[in-house]
Amino acid sequence: MKQTVLKLLSGLLCLCLLFGSATLPALADEVRDYSKFEEVYELYKEYFYVEKDEEAILLDTLKTLLENDPELFGQVMDALMKSGDPYSRYSPPETVQAEQTAKQYGGVGMTVQPQDDGRILVVELNPGGAAETAGIQIGDQITAIDGVSVLNLTPEAAVELGRGEVGTNVTYSMYRASTGEMLSFTMVREQLTTVTVSYEFITDEQSGETYAYCRINDFLGMLTYVEFVQFIKDLQNNGVDRILFDIRNNPGGDLNIVLDLINYLIPGEGHLITTVVPRDESQTQEFVTTGRGIETERMVILIDETTASAAELFAIALQEYDIAELVGKKTYGKAIGQQYFELEDGSEAIITAIQVTSPKGVKYNGVGVTPDYEVDNTEVPRELPDFIVFSHANYQQAVFGADNEVVEALEQRLVLLGVMREADSVFDQDTAQALAIYQKNMGLEQTGELDLLTFQSITDLVNAVKNVRYVHDDQLDKAVELITAP
Repeated sequence: MKQTVLKLLSGLLCLCLLFGSATLPALADEVRDYSKFEEVYELYKEYFYVEKDEEAILLDTLKTLLENDPELFGQVMDALMKSGDPYSRYSPPETVQAEQTAKQYGGVGMTVQPQDDGRILVVELNPGGAAETAGIQIGDQITAIDGVSVLNLTPEAAVELGRGEVGTNVTYSMYRASTGEMLSFTMVREQLTTVTVSYEFITDEQSGETYAYCRINDFLGMLTYVEFVQFIKDLQNNGVDRILFDIRNNPGGDLNIVLDLINYLIPGEGHLITTVVPRDESQTQEFVTTGRGIETERMVILIDETTASAAELFAIALQEYDIAELVGKKTYGKAIGQQYFELEDGSEAIITAIQVTSPKGVKYNGVGVTPDYEVDNTEVPRELPDFIVFSHANYQQAVFGADNEVVEALEQRLVLLGVMREADSVFDQDTAQALAIYQKNMGLEQTGELDLLTFQSITDLVNAVKNVRYVHDDQLDKAVELITAP
């Protein structure tokens, strides 16, 4: 134990030496600096006039370093927490406070996610929330918020831009790739009531079979349990025994909550759900069913690469008992859990404290859960015309009354952005009206004329969307096929 502490402290000190300056040294310098530290440390330990315990030397060094440079504290704590795995972390008081403050603001009830190409897409809508009610759809791309373009903003900055007091208005401009429309939605921010379990009963037109489509967003708290119990009651009251669960984009959550939900879905008493293994293996716990599980005729679960943690246990437990078939892509691969420790100054230490295994003892951490049916969603590209050149060198030729190729180049782009139906070479009232609509959506002065700012904005947005592919949900199609089969 002592040797482990010494190695950890030594590593932290070297991190302080390496990251204390604004410019990071090259790898060779890192090795040299670490070696130099070891050399000086050994000399100090051997020749200092008073014999000091190794651990005391390192602890005193860290204390002196942090007292002289308090700004290093966060880096040292982060290095300490991440020395074992990427999930342990230290949250300083200001971060914890910011997270709490964020909960006090209103929103429109949607979750966004950055894409590799820089777009910010809507990936989840709160049922009955302002965004869903207004007509925003999953897959819509945010282009501007209250007239401020988000094309060059981080997702975090975009979320902050959309945040505000309950009862105030906010306008989102969206690009819908599936239809090529540029849309604008003005909504009233509302106190968000998180809905973690949403569902509907669907009768398939071809087979006549009725099934429940149940979306579980996360397993974060007691609300999930309450909503799930209501789902089970409605399921039984409607006499439906086929369930299609969708846990794609579900990051997991509370282990106790997911155990309760699984318990409702595995009939019989005493069936192992999971084994939880802490560092002290003598404290290993097995969790089994209590006998309240319902009988179902058929169950299908949608999973993907973002299905993680508790959501993975939900999937693999039901798969291993042959209760559910899994459709989609292999999951994220996180079968370890964290414990939260609140410190006196309001900061938090979040430490990975347990491992979990599947009912059959499978250790899927870092591996993921494999679906029974691996399905990729199809990307459907939009068919685009051969664009005419539209640049800083020629855009000024697109003026009201003009009839030339530059006007057609402009209108081609306005068609792509969904504010015109077809392009021609004449700059007429339709062109001016389309420009004014675009300018309104993007927070520009509504002149109906092509000025430099409008040209640059159109160019930026076109570059962001011209290669966009509409994603067809083949995974859902396959799941519906399975759940409605005779």
